Amino acid sequence: MPPYEGTTYLTYHGDNKCWKCDSLATTEVRIGEPPASWNNGERYSSQFYCNTHFEEFKENEDIASKKSIERLRQQMLEAGMDEKQVNELITMTFGKK
Repeated sequence: MPPYEGTTYLTYHGDNKCWKCDSLATTEVRIGEPPASWNNGERYSSQFYCNTHFEEFKENEDIASKKSIERLRQQMLEAGMDEKQVNELITMTFGKK
């Protein structure tokens, strides 16, 4: 699950370098719908990654997604929802507990 709605991964063939190292970027990550002023009026913000750092980005994104789902689960339980109902809802919504 992407960290922001509208996040897309695009193969990149250009001169931009990875924002974490000096290697040429191979992937553009577009994070959608930030304030328009972030990218000269465009409705997204871009980050460029080499292969290695893109894999790190995806791993970190997956960890953040799992933590967000667990926080949501805890909030629903604290609100008094039944654990079975919470688990079913999370499974229906995200495909996992």
